[in-house]
Amino acid sequence: MSIPLVLFCQINNVKKLVSILRNDKLEFEVANVGGIHSDTSGPIVGPSVLLLVSSINVDSLLRKYGKRDLLFGLIKALDNKSCDWYANALLYDITKRKDCAKFLFIKSRQKWLKEEKANDVAYWENFKKELKR
Repeated sequence: MSIPLVLFCQINNVKKLVSILRNDKLEFEVANVGGIHSDTSGPIVGPSVLLLVSSINVDSLLRKYGKRDLLFGLIKALDNKSCDWYANALLYDITKRKDCAKFLFIKSRQKWLKEEKANDVAYWENFKKELKR
């Protein structure tokens, strides 16, 4: 089975993006987003803690590569020791994964490797399986 040219170019573009990501260039913040309020027409909405990557324009990446292709490329990049932490942070940002409060305490790749990488990789591999359905 051959890969359509458009899809092949898209995959290569994501690979090119991943090749320029470097862990030492990652900048992010963990932020409370939203507020608590009650509404008679709906449920109480509370703040979410989200990881936001600030060293690259995530919205621009999504427009350029598409969410699905970008997610697959970043999950694959978790195997690359020069960009694995950066890829993980982008995955959190793009998916708005809520389990990111740990990044208040994990501020380096070395600490992430020791404490959380295995858990994150397992989560993203499962996430990838769900995306393929």
